[in-house]
Amino acid sequence: MMAGRCLVRPFLLGDGHSSGGGIRTRVGATNRGPIAINLGVEYHRNGVAEYLNEGDILDHPDGSITLFPNRTEANMLVLRLGVSFGLGGRSDDRDDRRSRGRRGR
Repeated sequence: MMAGRCLVRPFLLGDGHSSGGGIRTRVGATNRGPIAINLGVEYHRNGVAEYLNEGDILDHPDGSITLFPNRTEANMLVLRLGVSFGLGGRSDDRDDRRSRGRRGR
């Protein structure tokens, strides 16, 4: 087994669910769209995971092996802080079209 490598079972024991919330607030704008700050938190209840660390597999001389799995809760708290900004077309083009439409009336 390679140093520092961890083997993880492909399933978690127990019922998983997550919940959370956040807020996104506009702090400015560019000619391509709004700029906003995003703050949030999520809690993921994943249940119990079993995994093997280095040294948790014992090789016997007869070719058999013994495993010493670790069991821990795999819950996670995620904190989110981000900035978002528009990548769309230029907003002044839309304003020009609107004003041209009004002039034609």
